[in-house]
Amino acid sequence: MSDYGRVYRQTRERVTDLVRNLSPEDLQTSVPASPDWSVKDVVAHVTGITCDALDGKLEGTGTDEWTEAQVGARRERSIEEVLEEWGTRAPQLEDAVDSFPPAVGLALIQDLYCHEQDIRGALHAPGARDSEAAQLSLEFNLERLRRRIDKHGLPTLRVRTASTEWTLGDGEPQATVEADDFELSRALAGRRTLDEIRAMRWDGDPAPWLDHLSMYGTPGEPLGESSAAGEASATGV
Repeated sequence: MSDYGRVYRQTRERVTDLVRNLSPEDLQTSVPASPDWSVKDVVAHVTGITCDALDGKLEGTGTDEWTEAQVGARRERSIEEVLEEWGTRAPQLEDAVDSFPPAVGLALIQDLYCHEQDIRGALHAPGARDSEAAQLSLEFNLERLRRRIDKHGLPTLRVRTASTEWTLGDGEPQATVEADDFELSRALAGRRTLDEIRAMRWDGDPAPWLDHLSMYGTPGEPLGESSAAGEASATGV
């Protein structure tokens, strides 16, 4: 199994352990990052991504119709049934990730890790913020930001965290933004409001990048996550 396959499996197993023994009430907890979905719906979605990828059902990938079909097909199943399907099908995907272009493997990890954190936020159960999946997701999101900066002809931006520093764009940086790894990753994944992004440590005017920092837009209200929240281990829950 490739490193990407291993990291995906570890992330899947964390999510499985997190939700397996939840009460019916907790499973129906609304997920602020995806307010139309419950915790169980998010698990159905990531299970559906695995199955659709293996079955070649990729038409409309990423659209609301594609994702809602994944959730709707599993809405009447128990969490045990959904997890059994995921646990049965996912090893085939994890074994195959090494044969995919690296960007595909990274995208799969980023998506699953993002949804892991969505679930953790909804359940007030922080964890895995220093996992391998967290670091790979941050790198993926930063590379996507670099592409958006190039595509839209934006000024060069320096991004600095405790673990990394990136210069995104050509030429001398016109501003620097500093944040911890988790906050930056969540902002890049569309999980922080514009006000929260502005409140990051900016040296320079953030205005040129605000509409492009996230690949998914920004929420209207804060999700209520906190970088200062108690951190569980990277491998546990």
